Formats: sequence, C-alpha cells, structure tokens
Amino acid sequence: DGYYALDDAGRRAQGIPAVDKHQYARDNGMAILAMAELYATTGDPRHLQAATRAAEWLVTSRRGSNGSFRHGDDTGEPLCLADSLWAGRGLLALYAVTGDRAWLARARETLGAIEQLFSNPDGAGFLSSAPGPQSPLRPAIRLEENIALARFANELFRYTGDASFQGAARRALSFAAQREAALGSISEPGVLLAGEELATDPPHFTVVGGKGDAAAQELFADTLKVPAVYARREWWDRQEGPMPNPDVQYPQLPKSAAFVCANKRCSLPIFGGEELTSRIAQVFAAK
Repeated sequence: DGYYALDDAGRRAQGIPAVDKHQYARDNGMAILAMAELYATTGDPRHLQAATRAAEWLVTSRRGSNGSFRHGDDTGEPLCLADSLWAGRGLLALYAVTGDRAWLARARETLGAIEQLFSNPDGAGFLSSAPGPQSPLRPAIRLEENIALARFANELFRYTGDASFQGAARRALSFAAQREAALGSISEPGVLLAGEELATDPPHFTVVGGKGDAAAQELFADTLKVPAVYARREWWDRQEGPMPNPDVQYPQLPKSAAFVCANKRCSLPIFGGEELTSRIAQVFAAK
C-alpha cells in the first residue's frame, strides 16, 4: 500500500518491481483468443498479425508431439490442463477468423491430447494436471477449467462434427452437477453459458469461394463485422476438399457467395456485404 501511494518519482526511487518475463502457454493462448476477437471486432490486421505470430511461436516452442502444450521452458515439468486448454481455444479462434484449416487441425489434436492426458478416471470432469510420479497428490478438478473446456470441446464439435468432442464437452460440464462442484463456490455463471451452448446449434455463416478470390475475401471479412460470442464462421474453398463438417449442402455457383444458416434453415445465396451483415444481425436479434 505504501509503494502504490507514492507518485512516479517516489516509486522509481524505491526501484521497479520485478517483471516475470517467462512465456507461458496458457497466457499466450488467452492472448491469441483475445487478439482474434479484437481483430474480428475492429478489422485491424495488426491484431491478426500479433495473434498469428504468437500462435506460431506457441506451436514451435511449447507444443508436444501429441498436440499437448507445456507451461514453460522446462520440458520435464508436469503438464497442466490450462496450458493445452487455452492454447487450443486460441488456435480455434484463429481458424474462426481466417478459415485456415491448419489452425483447426492443431486445435483438434490439442483436444485429443486433453482427452488422453486429463480425463478423470473416477468419473466426471477433467483433471487440472496429468497424473504421474512427480506428485503423490491426486490432481484437483477445477470447475472454471471444466467450463472453459466444455465450451472449447462443443465449439470443436460444431466445426468438425466429431461426436467424441461432444462427449468431451458433456463430460466436462457434468462436473458442474457434482455436489462438490455445485457447493464449492458461491457463483459460477459460466455454467449457464456453457449449458446453453451445448444445447443449441450456433448460427452458421459460410462463404463459398476460392481463398484467392477478392469477392470471397470481402464476404468473409463481412461475416466478422457483427459481434458474436457463439457462432460458426467458415470459408469453404472447394479446392481444399470437403468441409470439415459437411452438414450443409451448398450449390455450385458461378461466383463466390455467402450463406446464413440458423434454426435448421439456410438463406439463399448472398452476394453483397450489406445484405450479408444485415442478415447476420437479424439472426442475433431474433435470439
């Protein structure tokens, strides 16, 4: 209290507090997620560039061969759920704002590693750290981590159609129904958010057109202009093969188009940005 009561000159006279300059997977994953959302909100490419640089560093410097992420520089330290969880969420966020399938593939591998390493052998939820000989104590199960994991796994299920990811989401969220979790905190509103997302299909916006086509690029950028916490945005270039989750059949058209799907129904092809953003806004206004 005394230090922070001082003015700038007084603080500097006592010395600047130490700053932790280590680079952690968890924190970088959170930052990537935030910067991807900031890019979607502002359209400023600097935020996307920063998120991409951080993700490339994360994959190169913290990622294991099985898709999991370690916390820091020490390759021998126990693996923690939070590092792989937030790294995976950051990678998936990059896919959602770029349509680059490489980020989706890495996010899938990360969730697969989470299921392998952190599943609770005794029932609901996922462990906060991987069991091993390093610690004689049983790893804890943290409610806030399982809520975030439920949302991540559900989002991956929507993008890929992989039922195992839906199972992981349900397993993570089921921990919230356990007596120890329900009575262990005064309030955890994320339970309601995760529960709603698991129970409903997200609005689905798809651009069908080549990644090198200027019209497709503009349409995809327009899908980002309407803020959305829970949405499925995709860019289908037919040259990349089938969509990761081909649950909607799109017509073959002579030029790039966008489609807005919600409540099991899809729009006619949309070719203009204003019509697209208006239709997306109508979907969220109706919720």
